[in-house]
Amino acid sequence: MAGSPQAATLTEAIVRLAEFMHLQVIAEGIETSEQLQHVRDLNCHYGQGYALGLPTHAHLFPTHRSQLRNPTPR
Repeated sequence: MAGSPQAATLTEAIVRLAEFMHLQVIAEGIETSEQLQHVRDLNCHYGQGYALGLPTHAHLFPTHRSQLRNPTPR
C-alpha cells in the first residue's frame, strides 16, 4: 500500500477476499493519512501504523486506548 496503484489494488483484493471468507482484516504499516483513508474506504476492521499512533509501552496503553476508536491522522 506504499502509494503505488498496484499496491492499492493488491490491498483491495486482500480485503475483498477476507470479506468473502468472513474474516476480519488488520491493515499494518499505515503511515500516511491517504493510506488511512484508503483502508477506511475498504472497511478494514483494524489498523496499525504511525498514522494512528506512535509505539508505546504496554503500561501506557490503557491511557491511549480511548483515542483508538476514531483516531486523528498524524
